[in-house]
Amino acid sequence: TGVVFYAVFLKDRSNYGLLMPATILTIIGCMFLYCTIEGWHMMSQLWPLFIIAPGLGFALMYFFGKKEKGLLIPGGILLAIGFVFLIGFGEFDYLLPVILIVAGCLLIFKEKLRGKVN
Repeated sequence: TGVVFYAVFLKDRSNYGLLMPATILTIIGCMFLYCTIEGWHMMSQLWPLFIIAPGLGFALMYFFGKKEKGLLIPGGILLAIGFVFLIGFGEFDYLLPVILIVAGCLLIFKEKLRGKVN
């Protein structure tokens, strides 16, 4: 059903709100199809796609819509969180703590540098 939403959007590109349900339904549908074929045990690694799907929907609405920052911000946050969890629970278990430590250090030093400049 997600592909139908994409088809309707391609017919009338002014209705970019259809990209959100199209993206969510397509990603989740493909994930369910994959788990049906490979086994539902894969859901333990693929669950971050539930977070990535709406994030990608927001990003597509931003890029194909009116470039509203209100769409890009939640899209970026959801995509970042989803990919962190996708990487953190896959074969790269050691990367999640490293990413979180680096992000924390960047936030701390950014505030300290900003305090010296102002």
